[in-house]
Amino acid sequence: MLTLKPLDTAYLQALAADPTALLAAHPNHLEVAGLVGEMATATLGMYAMTGATDPWLSYFALRDSDNALLGICSFKSPPVQGLVEIAYFTFPGHEGRGVGSIMARELLKIAFNEYDVKAVLAHTLPEENASTAILRKRGFTLVETVEDPDDGTIWRWALLRP
Repeated sequence: MLTLKPLDTAYLQALAADPTALLAAHPNHLEVAGLVGEMATATLGMYAMTGATDPWLSYFALRDSDNALLGICSFKSPPVQGLVEIAYFTFPGHEGRGVGSIMARELLKIAFNEYDVKAVLAHTLPEENASTAILRKRGFTLVETVEDPDDGTIWRWALLRP
């Protein structure tokens, strides 16, 4: 089992400044500190652009049994016209164990169970991969291929409110 820990701005600022010290309570902190520091900086930029507020934040995925850092998942912004986009990343060494699927499931619970979200979106590379398998497992449908100014050609997926 895993738990999502919300990452607020103050915590992300501290992570960006010194991830190794801040993550010392996690058994795998040395393996992920550099990656987490980079992600904290990028997430702070995303929050500044989108005005992220609770619960439309990023979250650490923590393994309940030992508090290991398994990944990070996010809402890319607060909902706009009833639509919200999710993203998830499993840390190296934890891929292929269902972590991405659980992170996606937990973000869907937040979006659909507590708020007036009509659909959840996600984007992937335009190829079959682990992320497309996760989205299909969670009930998403591939709706179109789009050109993203930052990422180039991507696939857009959607899951309508049940």
